[in-house]
Amino acid sequence: MNSAHIHLVLNHIPIFTTAFGLILITLSRLGLRATTLRIGLYTLIAGAAFAVPAYLTGEPAEEIVEHVAGVASGAIDAHEEIASIALACSALLGIIAAFALYRMHASNEIAKSFVVALLALAAVSSSLFGVTAYMGGQIHHTEIAGAGVPIQDQQANED
Repeated sequence: MNSAHIHLVLNHIPIFTTAFGLILITLSRLGLRATTLRIGLYTLIAGAAFAVPAYLTGEPAEEIVEHVAGVASGAIDAHEEIASIALACSALLGIIAAFALYRMHASNEIAKSFVVALLALAAVSSSLFGVTAYMGGQIHHTEIAGAGVPIQDQQANED
């Protein structure tokens, strides 16, 4: 397994954990127990933690794929830029989620306005991860970039 494989495996973890944490915290706002909020906060922290190795494996992955035929170097640059913004947002979200857990441990509750602000930041972070993933897909996945030709069309052209 090379750096590109590792990057592809790791970069999905913060995407899904952040989205799952967002769902759990939303459910906690809809009246589910504080346990749901705690699990959601831990999930957001995990997403932020996994964002770091996902980001750090990006550069070695770039070294592997940048000279491969069909790789769009401009897409790599765009992906890298949005990934750094997503990482910063996720790190902030992880720090705030950890603070929220600390506050819940100290007083067993957290202000509703704080949870709403946390939800907003989690939604932004989740969206940034989605855009980052989309931009990453533009690097070489022709089926996403729109340059791919369906197999059926290829067979028709060969006949």
